[in-house]
Amino acid sequence: MCRNFSKIADSYPCALHSRRRVFVYTSNAGSATVSGFSIGANGILTPLSGTVVGANPSGATNLDITVSSDSKFLYTLNSGNGTIGIFAIQKDGQLTNFGSTSGVSAAAGFNGIAAN
Repeated sequence: MCRNFSKIADSYPCALHSRRRVFVYTSNAGSATVSGFSIGANGILTPLSGTVVGANPSGATNLDITVSSDSKFLYTLNSGNGTIGIFAIQKDGQLTNFGSTSGVSAAAGFNGIAAN
């Protein structure tokens, strides 16, 4: 189930672009990628160009994702390599990889990520 992360501090493997509610993202842990979809007025999802709109390094195992409250950034919890992936959300829904930050113990069993 996707949640609006600007309203709750819970985490799921999908995140809603909260400000405009026009994009939704899913975390693909096996391929260390993020897929993106636009949300039509009728609620129908349409894959963004290429569907995969962001990628972490191979083996990152991005379990959970969240969108910042200002809808400018998407973060991934990468339990496979112990990092947080950082992506800027573009106006068309595509993601720009800004790299990652370390400090999470790899394979420690962490779940959940929230951003403000």
